[in-house]
Amino acid sequence: MRQVLAEYLGKTIEIHYGGPSAVRGTLETIVDGVARLKDEEGTIFYVALDKIHAFWEVREKEKPLGFVVK
Repeated sequence: MRQVLAEYLGKTIEIHYGGPSAVRGTLETIVDGVARLKDEEGTIFYVALDKIHAFWEVREKEKPLGFVVK
């Protein structure tokens, strides 16, 4: 997992680690089996590599649901 995830350093990814649990952020580093990510608000969080079920690169921000007022 570490080698595959390392290809996404500096990119925004979404990680799923069981059930409806998921996190999204920019992958900053991987140290001692733990990935460090930072979200859009600057919050840092950590995910153990052995808990990751799936991940993918986020290519664009989520589109808002409902009506958009201009």
